[in-house]
Amino acid sequence: MFGHYRFGKRIAVPYRDEKEKLRWDKKRRAELSFADLDENRARWNDRPTRESQERRDFDDIAKRIEPYRNSAQSVGEAVLMAERDGR
Repeated sequence: MFGHYRFGKRIAVPYRDEKEKLRWDKKRRAELSFADLDENRARWNDRPTRESQERRDFDDIAKRIEPYRNSAQSVGEAVLMAERDGR
């Protein structure tokens, strides 16, 4: 589903716990939500580091799935729609 992208089967995603402290959890690629994708990309913008291949892959996926945000329920579903439409 994620084709030539170099992602593991589980992707670390940030979330806030009940005390509003930033924590990290792992989700399957297919269960990644749009909010998770946006939050992950925002975390990278918080710290000025060298751009990694994973960051470029996330940015590329975000561009490809942008038209499907309203119709898909997860990033995995949007990637499948983009592949089906040839994007």
